[in-house]
Amino acid sequence: MQERRSCIRVECELSTSYRDLDSESPARIECGVVKNISRSGIKIRLDEFVPIQNRLFVYLHLPSSQTLELQVRPAWVVELPHLDKFEVGAQFVDMSDEQERAIENFQYQALLEQMPSRDRVVKNLLKKKPSDPEND
Repeated sequence: MQERRSCIRVECELSTSYRDLDSESPARIECGVVKNISRSGIKIRLDEFVPIQNRLFVYLHLPSSQTLELQVRPAWVVELPHLDKFEVGAQFVDMSDEQERAIENFQYQALLEQMPSRDRVVKNLLKKKPSDPEND
């Protein structure tokens, strides 16, 4: 399967809350978890089903203590019956330059944290016992 995404997508576990703007109770706030994020969209794990045509208003809680308020449009919804949850892939709608920069900064920091530092690499190498060429 060929990758069609044009933006870098970073795996994460960010708490979020959202409102379904097209539901019968658009003021009701629900909770979820952002599983990955790019400049163009997010994948969110939710407790409730959300129809694809519904618009969501997402409150994205970044580790920098910044909360972004973003409107998204679901592109797909998948049920996770073993978890009794749903995953939603959604595109951002009308995102500001400031919001886009905040997401890019989060992605940059998350990618830096995922990279092994020189100290960790050396520490892991030192844990391994060298093999004895005579016994190999």
